[in-house]
Amino acid sequence: MKALIKDFIQPISLERKAAIRRLANSLATDLKTDTQALGQYVVGCGATHGVMEKCDFGCTSCYLSKAANHIPALPFDQVELQLQALRAHLGPGGNVQITSGEVTLLPAADLIRIIEKARQLKLSPMVMTHGDRLLADPSYLEKLVAAGLRKISIHIDTTQRGRRDYKVPTNEIQLNFVRAQFAELLERIRHQTGVKLKAASTMTVTHANIDEVPFVLDWFLDHRAFRILSLQPQAQVGRTQKNPVAVDADAIWHRVESHLQTDLNPHPFFFGHHDCTRMALWLVLHVGRKRFLMEAVRKNQVTDRNLLAKFMRDFGGLDLNDRPVREQVPRVLGVLFRKPWWILRALSYAVYRLFSERKVLWRMALCFIKKPRLRVRAFCLVIHSFMDAETMATEVGKKRLSACAFKVPYQGEMVSMCAFNGLGIRDDSYQRDETRSTIPMASRSDAAV
Repeated sequence: MKALIKDFIQPISLERKAAIRRLANSLATDLKTDTQALGQYVVGCGATHGVMEKCDFGCTSCYLSKAANHIPALPFDQVELQLQALRAHLGPGGNVQITSGEVTLLPAADLIRIIEKARQLKLSPMVMTHGDRLLADPSYLEKLVAAGLRKISIHIDTTQRGRRDYKVPTNEIQLNFVRAQFAELLERIRHQTGVKLKAASTMTVTHANIDEVPFVLDWFLDHRAFRILSLQPQAQVGRTQKNPVAVDADAIWHRVESHLQTDLNPHPFFFGHHDCTRMALWLVLHVGRKRFLMEAVRKNQVTDRNLLAKFMRDFGGLDLNDRPVREQVPRVLGVLFRKPWWILRALSYAVYRLFSERKVLWRMALCFIKKPRLRVRAFCLVIHSFMDAETMATEVGKKRLSACAFKVPYQGEMVSMCAFNGLGIRDDSYQRDETRSTIPMASRSDAAV
């Protein structure tokens, strides 16, 4: 009861507020717009490095160094220092990607120890993986979930080489059965554990698979196992094979808009520099056999934009991320107690939105009459544009680095992930880190935890 009262009285953490304020002070003036999430609503997100640099895949697009497979796992005390630095930077509720090379090559006990430490620090960890081990041994994922994992991201695309029992695919559609295998695994784990494990999927986009992006998007819109699809134009970093034909975010966005036959809003809100991230936020409604998409913040709709801007201003710093309902409710009520006009504002916007979407709602009603079945879920399409050394050397590239929303802790500083991978810092970390050891964090066996 005391915790509930505390969350109501102080719904927004002072530590989180301070972290957001520090970030806001570092942003360029022209990036401080009313729909800029950084420095107003969140600090950004972070990632680990060196945890397990090895990877058992040999992908044609890879940010790792050629030396990665010869680097032993980082001792736990060094990983813990990274997590502490990430907590200091992000504040409570900060999103942290547990990544490196392929972290599921670690014994389950080692990865569990990292997840538990992240949660002890009140961070929100997401394991980044190609997922091959999880399909071969579902109990590995069960153990992670039992230890507190609530988010996972699985990379699937045609640039990958080494997926178990499968030849090199020639197109993305051939990989839909792999995506379906992961969807089935996720749903089974959720059913067995009772945990709402949140899942995302990442995909590297090259000149060879860009035309298949619409078909991949369709698959994710029609399957509820995943809530985020992150498309990442290939960047010439690490051991990525040289590719004379570059693909950028604009080209990918154009494919999506052409496929959906609509003019999407690429920036419902900003997450740092506008060249770094584009996204579409939808409410996906399946009515009978038909699919309808309702965009959260529509392009050139001032009412939508103003509501979001006011929300980020009034709710900035509110930590609901990965928190149980018993913590979320008093925090939201605590904000509404101080800003009760949001109740009327939300109701009036709902009426406005229902009226403006009346044609779509009518079509949905007709579909429902024919087949009375309705499924509703939120979905986010993101395009993250990572930079290579050449791009970072430009004036725009330097500005993007200064406003980076995705950082790793290194040598006492928070370093942009683009710089870490594209400017040789990852290689440098192999040489500088004299504390590495071939001694494992817990054990070299995969004994049950």
